[in-house]
Amino acid sequence: DTSVCKHDSIVITTPYINGATYNWSGPGIGVNNTNHILIGNADSTHAGVYSLQISGNGCSSPTSTIHILVLNPIAPSISNNDSICENSNYSFIINPTSPNYTYNWQGPNSYVNTSDSLNISNASINQSGTYTVTSDLLGCMSTASTLQLTVLQTPATPTITNNSPVCVGDSVHLSVG
Repeated sequence: DTSVCKHDSIVITTPYINGATYNWSGPGIGVNNTNHILIGNADSTHAGVYSLQISGNGCSSPTSTIHILVLNPIAPSISNNDSICENSNYSFIINPTSPNYTYNWQGPNSYVNTSDSLNISNASINQSGTYTVTSDLLGCMSTASTLQLTVLQTPATPTITNNSPVCVGDSVHLSVG
């Protein structure tokens, strides 16, 4: 089996033999009497078994075959944007995942990650922004999916003051600042 990425070219060649006739068969191949096949912009309709038999001098070769797979990695599914509070942890897991895929995350402040999840510990405001992920299937990259993450500033810790000490019967005054 040979794999190519969707939109790449499929090139199958055999040595040139002067005076030979090349009889190719395979998905979408018309009459072709050359020592090569070139298919630009491959897609799933080009996947399958390609065969070649060469004839010359009244004799024919045995048929040779090659199986071509056209890989089309699926972009990771991200359907929402999210917000979290400063100093909290965040995790977004791509679901479902496939054992044949690897993932490539990029984000603010040179964030990179090659796992199936976006993980942020102790989030800071400067981690707000667009996170992009692609899936890689045996060297073929998907289109990118994005997640917009907003890290919300945590309010300052309030200070409570009062007018203590107070005597019995006096009013207690509390203020938050």
